[in-house]
Amino acid sequence: MEACRDELTMTLGDIVEDEVILAEDHGRLTGVAQVSFGEDGCFLEKMFVDPRDIGRGVGRKLFEWCVSAARHLGAREMIVESDPQAVDFYRRMGCQPAGLALSSSIPGRSLPRLTMEIDKARAS
Repeated sequence: MEACRDELTMTLGDIVEDEVILAEDHGRLTGVAQVSFGEDGCFLEKMFVDPRDIGRGVGRKLFEWCVSAARHLGAREMIVESDPQAVDFYRRMGCQPAGLALSSSIPGRSLPRLTMEIDKARAS
């Protein structure tokens, strides 16, 4: 995680330029998600759920929000460059494998790349 700190840190610029949401439970942060849209496409930039809250539906709700945000931005597809451990979750959400992407943090490391067709996704 330390090698990825810069890439995973949310900045003021992220909050101003992208769509960002926080999930909370009685004032305790349970998750966060960020969607960006630009010339290179629409990306699910970050999505994290507190490990204590995995399995409680937080990830599903955040992902549904991401799809809705991508749709609102006019995207036809959302690209997810996933942690390998989260691929099964994204597949359950309807994402399809789309090759590999080079890690921005760890030279020589590849990450699973998935795509979500926004037109086929359920409206939230």
